[in-house]
This record gives sequence, C-alpha cells and structure tokens, in this order.
Amino acid sequence: MKHLLKVIALLSFFVLLAYATNYEPFLDTAVDVAATVTKVNGTDFNSKTPSCKSRDALAITCTFTRVTGSASTLDFEFQASYNNGVTWTTAYLFRIQVPTNTTAVSNVVRYMTLINSSGITNLRLYRIVNNDASVNTTACNVYLSIT
Repeated sequence: MKHLLKVIALLSFFVLLAYATNYEPFLDTAVDVAATVTKVNGTDFNSKTPSCKSRDALAITCTFTRVTGSASTLDFEFQASYNNGVTWTTAYLFRIQVPTNTTAVSNVVRYMTLINSSGITNLRLYRIVNNDASVNTTACNVYLSIT
C-alpha cells in the first residue's frame, strides 16, 4: 500500500509538471557545443538565475540536438546561491549527465530530472561539456519547471 501511494504521488507530481505555470529557460539563446568542447557561463553564454525559493524539489529539462544515429553524452553543470545571488558556489554544485542512450525525437534530446533544492535561492547554468570525441551538438539549453 505504501508503495502504491508513493507511485501515485510521483505520478501526480509529473502531471503537475505537465501543467506547470512557468517553464523558464536558463539561456535566452541556445548554444552549440562542438565535440570535446566545454562552454562556460560568463565566457560562452550568460545564464539566467531563476529563483528557487520555497521549493524543495525542482524539475530541470536539458535539451539539445544531435546528429542522427550518434550517441552524444553531455554534462550540464549548475552553480547555486543560498543568498539570492549575492554569492555562488565556486565549482558546480551538481551535474546532470545525459546518458548516451537517451531517446532523441527528430534528433532532439529532452532529458528531465528532479533535484533537491532545499535552501537554494537561485540556480545558474555553469558549464555545458560535450564528452563526445567527434559529434557536435546544437541548440543546447536547460529549462526550469516552476509550478
């Protein structure tokens, strides 16, 4: 019974995400990341800093386009602020690694994960790392789902 309630709660959360009131991108313009390249906030792009206040869990969706038949692995790394963006973690606080076997629809990969954001006031995208030796990716962006 407890397991069933957990499943129902998780499904309810995903239904709420589908009808989220705000789906905010971290980047105004998606970036392209060539093979073996790392793009960094402040140098290669400027990340927005969406507010995470009053939320213990957030849904983050990473998107990018890859070449048909390729299996690119991208890392999306984030920094956090605990004081409304006054200071930021010095390195990345957490990393979302998009697995090589993630399904692509019309070459577009959309990978959603939940993170524990307890105590975090703001997030920003810190780096995008293309771990593939030969495949470029395009239109890389990350979205924060706020319900």
